Amino acid sequence: MKTLITSLIIAGGALLPATQIHAAPASQSVSAASKAKTYGDFAVGQKFTLTVTEALAVKGGLTGTPKKTSIPSGVPKFKKGQKVKFTIGSKGELKGPGFTIKFESPSALANAYINKPKKGSTALNADAAVVRKNSLKKPVFAELSFFKTTGSGLKTTVYSVTYLLE
Repeated sequence: MKTLITSLIIAGGALLPATQIHAAPASQSVSAASKAKTYGDFAVGQKFTLTVTEALAVKGGLTGTPKKTSIPSGVPKFKKGQKVKFTIGSKGELKGPGFTIKFESPSALANAYINKPKKGSTALNADAAVVRKNSLKKPVFAELSFFKTTGSGLKTTVYSVTYLLE
C-alpha cells in the first residue's frame, strides 16, 4: 500500500517541469536585510487567494474500480466556487485552511509541495500540491491532492481528493 501511494506521488511529480537552479554572479551580492526570503519566487508570509473550479473525491480498495465518494474526515473540504486563502510559511510551506504542505522544489513555471508518508507509520496518508505561476511570478493556478488510507490488508481503502483552483 505504501508503494501505491508513493508511486502516485512520484507520478504526479513527474508531470512537473524540471527544476532549474540559477546562481547570481558574485558581483551581484544582495544583503539579507534588503531581500526577503523566498521559496520558488514566493516570499515568506505571502498571501494569495484562488477559487475552487473542480473538486473530486474517489475511493478504491485493493480489488475493484475506484468510485466517486464523499470527502473523508481528516481531509480539507472545499466546494466548487469557494475562495481559498493561502499563505507561504516560514520554511516555504503552502498553508491553507486545515492543511500545511511542505515545500519540495521550484521551477520557472510552478512550485511543488509534498508531505511524504512517514517511515514506519501505519498511516500512509500523503498530501501534494502544485502552484503554477505566471510570467510575473504570481500564483494563478493550484492543484491540491490529498490521499488517505483506512483499514488494513485486503480491506484497505484508499481515498484520493483533488481540488483545482484558479
